[in-house]
Amino acid sequence: MRSACTLVLTLGIVLLGVPALTGTAYANCTIDDKGHYHCDGETPGGPGGPGGPGGPDNPGPPQKQPYDTYATPACMVNGPPPNDPNAMCMNAAQACKTRGEKGIMMRYYVQWEKDGPWELVRTGCSGATDPNQPPPPVTPQQVERWLINGWLPGANVGVSPGNGHTLLNFPTIFYANQAIHYDADRSVPDGSGRTIHVHADATGFVWRWGDSSAVTHTDKPGQRYADSVPEDEYVTHRFEKPGQYLVHVDVQWTGWFEVPGEGRQNFGPATVTRGRSAPVTVLEKQDVLSSD
Repeated sequence: MRSACTLVLTLGIVLLGVPALTGTAYANCTIDDKGHYHCDGETPGGPGGPGGPGGPDNPGPPQKQPYDTYATPACMVNGPPPNDPNAMCMNAAQACKTRGEKGIMMRYYVQWEKDGPWELVRTGCSGATDPNQPPPPVTPQQVERWLINGWLPGANVGVSPGNGHTLLNFPTIFYANQAIHYDADRSVPDGSGRTIHVHADATGFVWRWGDSSAVTHTDKPGQRYADSVPEDEYVTHRFEKPGQYLVHVDVQWTGWFEVPGEGRQNFGPATVTRGRSAPVTVLEKQDVLSSD
């Protein structure tokens, strides 16, 4: 889809109106009512047209087209990639209704070059359901973003013993203190009214110990200490210096999703980094003896 004369928005929205895109020297672009970008490519003087660059009457390279496009609800916390939480808010959900229009209020961005800055080109209502203009299919990239930004549980760390105190060079037990399976029906957050079923499993765990040692990768979440738990189910770490540390885990999820009428698609791994870290205090043996 990239570098073509017509690009569909990444978030899969149906746009209303045909505003011009401004603020760039590359091309004169518009957005049509189907959510496609047009950058002089379908006009006589546009790239490839009879009188335009690259056309039969004027051979040569056409003007540059947008590299990528992006849309997100018009909420205070939202913005362009890569740090957009893609959150929904009351303002985006109600603004169009207040104006007597359908859909949700969205912001639309264009990236003109790979790794280049994102330019805000339009804010307007879109996403209204229209049987003659169905929204584009949901993509795995969209689902991963929604899962990471809020649908999946946070990546929380537990430690045994529960008070977080341990000894120098002692194999301290850690575990991912969260659900490791996800199965739910959600509303597609684009205002289209569609539903999506998502199934995901936590398949990888990246442990960051906070003591400058290398990260540890496991395919298991670890377990609280219990006499009945086999030793190979534990995730442990030895701290080589006394002090206070903050242990964090990143959780990797894989799975599938299905939107009615669009078929089943796989996704992942999607990595969740938000969550609660575990504070750990590492003591020497003499410190423990002296405190009694």
